[in-house]
Amino acid sequence: MNKVQISKKWIPCLLASLIIPAVGFAEESEEAAAGRRKGPRKEGPRHEMILEKFDADGDGKLSEEERATAKAAGEARRAEMLKTYDADGDGKLSQAERKKAMKDKREKWHAEILEKFDADGDGKLSEEERAKVREEMGPPPQKRKEMREKALERFDADGDGKLSEEERATAREEMKKRKGPIGEKKGLSRE
Repeated sequence: MNKVQISKKWIPCLLASLIIPAVGFAEESEEAAAGRRKGPRKEGPRHEMILEKFDADGDGKLSEEERATAKAAGEARRAEMLKTYDADGDGKLSQAERKKAMKDKREKWHAEILEKFDADGDGKLSEEERAKVREEMGPPPQKRKEMREKALERFDADGDGKLSEEERATAREEMKKRKGPIGEKKGLSRE
């Protein structure tokens, strides 16, 4: 085969690679035009955090004004991140710049936790101090959601998707059986 024959064989493949994404884009545009929302998800830990921070009237959703406030805060945060971590000045964070930002954020969080909970001032958290952290901060939002789902799966006897007072009492009794006096599982004391 010569070069011309090979290139003619590839023309249909090249055309298909150009047409297929265009069709997908057109379908998405039609859905958007039909009123289908293409925006952030309305569930999950990030959504819960945004509601907690910006839902001023406490109705469980963001009004236009609350959305504008959240958007402005996000833009200010992005600008600050670029100012602090965009070492090469290209207007975006590279993978290395993002890693540095995340490392600094973790270190700041750890320092805040130590400052607040290191009662004896030794620079590390004892088991008792860690227990206070867990007690005060509780599990992260995603973990809470998983815990709720597991509780429903295990204790929702009537299958209505929520726990009645009786079902909650059963769940509390089960947890008491499984946990020791300080909230640790029986037989796993670290003393």
